[in-house]
Amino acid sequence: MKFVFLADNLKFSGGRKTFLELAAHLKEGGHETRLLVLNPKGELADVFPSFEAVADMSPARIPGCDYIVATTPAEVKSGFLSGKASKKIVHFCQGFEIEDLENRISGKVTPPRYQGNGILKKLTLARKKIEWRRKIAELDKIYELDTQLIVISPHLKEVVEKRYGKSAELCRYGVKQNFFYPGKPGDRIFSNDNPCRIINVGPINVTFKGIPDTIEAVRRLKKEKIPVHFIRVSPDPRTGEDSDLNAVDEYHSGLSPSALGDLMRSSDIYISNSLEGEGFGLPAMEAMSSGLLCILSSISSYLAFDAEHDYALFVPERDPGATADAIRKILSMDPSARNALRKRAAAVSEKYSFASTMRQMEKIITSK
Repeated sequence: MKFVFLADNLKFSGGRKTFLELAAHLKEGGHETRLLVLNPKGELADVFPSFEAVADMSPARIPGCDYIVATTPAEVKSGFLSGKASKKIVHFCQGFEIEDLENRISGKVTPPRYQGNGILKKLTLARKKIEWRRKIAELDKIYELDTQLIVISPHLKEVVEKRYGKSAELCRYGVKQNFFYPGKPGDRIFSNDNPCRIINVGPINVTFKGIPDTIEAVRRLKKEKIPVHFIRVSPDPRTGEDSDLNAVDEYHSGLSPSALGDLMRSSDIYISNSLEGEGFGLPAMEAMSSGLLCILSSISSYLAFDAEHDYALFVPERDPGATADAIRKILSMDPSARNALRKRAAAVSEKYSFASTMRQMEKIITSK
């Protein structure tokens, strides 16, 4: 079979990496697979080295094939308009940008660059809300196209099926457990000389990641002189609130899976305060697979990891105080309670393997 994958760029994100790994999996399986990329610069160039850089995604650039697979809406639209897929266009939906835009319009979430009480800030935000509404209308039209939708969480499946009246296939992410596995068992006694190592992963400028809430929770603990060492990991260079040394002690960008796994195992607690717009939350699952104590927001994607919600401490969205309380709770736990939580998290993660995800994705795409 012939596959054509369309990508906007090769910059690092967990979703884009999974998308490229799917292309590599199909090629390794003997399928004729091509990857067209608009901007060939980025950290993921080695995931599918034989990619083809193109000036645009016009029909003339896209070759004839059985399946066109895209993940970003713009490339989904280009693939559809090309008419080059003889069997189907696959929209691999790894998040729902509309949900984030609607939260911005409602005021539930306001990106830091638009916050402030000055008249200029207010006017800028008002103009952006008009742009966001237009963007939602454009995205709705793309989701309504005759494509096969594949989603990565039950929440996304429910949202898109209800909004667009079309079915969506569910395929959860998988963890590369050769990189993310538990370290040596044991329980450390925390002190100023041996602080609790807290890790958080994701780009701070993506509002649905809720990273400012995590930073604020850690800042509160540090103000109380509680011994914590906060580690931020992002695909981007250190900027903005990540430069606040009152909260962030250690910063990493561009880590390989192996290096991230090592860093996870050197840590004690993983925190994610993602909002409902989070598609799956692969770093959280990687942390669970690495045997960390996890504090997660009580959003649909995290609660759907397992029917029994005993693999993490859950906190409400947008609540740094509750996150700080959860950290205090973990620090006050006896060793047996901490180890039980770690083991349960690792056990849940075993259900999500990378190999099974790739096999399931191939089966879904090639089914009639």
